[in-house]
Amino acid sequence: KILRLHQNSPIIFIEKYIGSPGGARNLGIDYAKGMWLNFVDSDDLFNPIELLKVLRASSSNSIDAYISNYESLNSITKDINHHEHRENWTRVAMQPGLWRWTFRNKSIGNTRFSNLSMGEDQKFLYDFCKQKKIIIFTNLTTYRYTQNQAQQLTNQITPKHDLYQVLSEILAIRSSHQKNYDEFTETILVKLLISTIIHSTLWNKLKSFVILFKILISFSKVRLRYGKLDIKNWLCR
Repeated sequence: KILRLHQNSPIIFIEKYIGSPGGARNLGIDYAKGMWLNFVDSDDLFNPIELLKVLRASSSNSIDAYISNYESLNSITKDINHHEHRENWTRVAMQPGLWRWTFRNKSIGNTRFSNLSMGEDQKFLYDFCKQKKIIIFTNLTTYRYTQNQAQQLTNQITPKHDLYQVLSEILAIRSSHQKNYDEFTETILVKLLISTIIHSTLWNKLKSFVILFKILISFSKVRLRYGKLDIKNWLCR
């Protein structure tokens, strides 16, 4: 109704059943005509005013994405926690939060989400960052994420079966970038492997464990250009 009253609005409203968050975001990418893209969930709170401060101050056309801080709201206790990136890539990978990212539209290129219900955002970030983008940290808080709602996919069993499919897609991307290791993408991979071991079927748990073991062994043999990874810290999280 609001959009009908503002026919000249730049907002495009698309009402279509897609069946997955990844598919819906891909549709949004195809229709988006603006310079920057953010992906927002319907039950969260986005603060575009803070984000505009960063984008307006940017004079470089070479920046591909920004990473901001965010808050999480516990829908049960109503507690609010602040999550800072501290310009630490491992910290961001442990809490990647697609909503904390702002992407330059043209920098996304052909990168797309998997048509799945869980883990598709991590695969998108993995694919995007493997292309060696210029990414800037901003200390502004631009998003509030709501947790512990019954309807959220993370609280349902069926979507968790998608994790191994996402893992397979990430491993395929990784194999095409052999010896091109970096702190963020390797941490995302290990984090996803551990999630798959916890939530997937028994057969996929076993396959994921073998893959995780091989990767941890490779870490002891290959000196990554960002130094040793804190495997103990990963497992503790």
